[in-house]
Amino acid sequence: MAGLLSGKLKSLRSQAGAKAFGAPEPGATIEPPTVRVRDEMYFETGQGLVEPGPQLERLRRQFQLRHAPVKRPKWSESDLADAVDGYLAAPGLIEVKAELVYPHPCGALFLEANALEAAREFLPVSPDIGALDTVIVLDTETSGLSGGTGTVPFLVGATVLTRDSTVFFQWLMTRFEGEAHMLTRLKACIAASQGARACLLTYNGAAFDLPLLETRARLNGIRLDLESHQHLDLLHWVRRAFSGRWPNCRLQTAEQLLLEFTREDDTPGHEVPAHWFDWMRHGDGRGLEGVMRHNRLDIINLAALLKPLRDAFHDPAAYGARIVPAKLHTEGEEGVYAELLNNQGILDSSECLELARLAKRKGAWCVAEAALCTLAARRDPAAMLQLAKLCEHQLGDIERALELTLSLAALRLPPKDIHIRLERLESKRAQQLAV
Repeated sequence: MAGLLSGKLKSLRSQAGAKAFGAPEPGATIEPPTVRVRDEMYFETGQGLVEPGPQLERLRRQFQLRHAPVKRPKWSESDLADAVDGYLAAPGLIEVKAELVYPHPCGALFLEANALEAAREFLPVSPDIGALDTVIVLDTETSGLSGGTGTVPFLVGATVLTRDSTVFFQWLMTRFEGEAHMLTRLKACIAASQGARACLLTYNGAAFDLPLLETRARLNGIRLDLESHQHLDLLHWVRRAFSGRWPNCRLQTAEQLLLEFTREDDTPGHEVPAHWFDWMRHGDGRGLEGVMRHNRLDIINLAALLKPLRDAFHDPAAYGARIVPAKLHTEGEEGVYAELLNNQGILDSSECLELARLAKRKGAWCVAEAALCTLAARRDPAAMLQLAKLCEHQLGDIERALELTLSLAALRLPPKDIHIRLERLESKRAQQLAV
């Protein structure tokens, strides 16, 4: 069997033009195999091997620079504390404390004691709650934005607003053992205002900051009990007033449009975790100075937003806010109707429809007709349908109602009951003609 296979292989090699393997013939000279070695300093083209061009040399230099070891300054905790104007409050924890004097400038506006009255207007109405004595503004900077047990709040900022003063705190964790000390000091700060009428103020804290702090506290055997305090998440109110009117409802957007405040040389939020990891891994604290400044702006500007946001709910047209949710919160439907009626020239489609709905409820057919006509001229299907109903049932204009309904039927996606409405209107018109 082996001989048969060997013969077949020799036959195939001879057909391919290769010499059959086997012992060399007597007297034959054995030459070493020719091996082509490619020099790494050259590269091959259609014309053979050529020397590297300037592009290849530039790529080599970039590679060397990218992978060269980075020289980082090695800071001590004392160095970092001095850089952020703080002090070592506990093992692995730096505390920064400062007092702000009213009025404190924030862009074109000022943070003043009237922020307490503004905060009270956004809290649920309850006879047990009078005027607020204290507002505690909270914000965290974390090792990531995913939340959950693995996310660490390495920096917690808190501003305690009272009628007489504003005290600002920041607790920066420099080692993992400092987390328990940080949470203990936060608990003491909140507990100091428990005897007063107080509330917590955050921006997206209901979904992120407060649950994260509670989770980390449980892991450290500490009971924060943040849920027992009144909580005002200002993000929900900004969205209620300006969703669809602003590009987004981020805190910095609110600062620019309500406070006329634009941050300069601010550390972007997505870079914050990397600066803390630079400190933890390499002892490089240069980036943490910007992180502390970023956190400080978040907290102080959040408190300053209370008054202009309250004013936007009272006068939404002046601030470009959504009229319906703003006035519904402050004055109810009567206030919504009056505000819509006074600002008909700037209403969007949903506000025109709401004005027509409220006018029909009051029997103000002319107001409802004017609001719907504006939208119907733009071929708005919802307005055309409402105007057809108004013409049929309240104004008695069957011809106009039929004309509007025929226009609706010609649309690509007409209302489901449009054929029933057409039959009824044609029947009514026939009855009118018969008379």
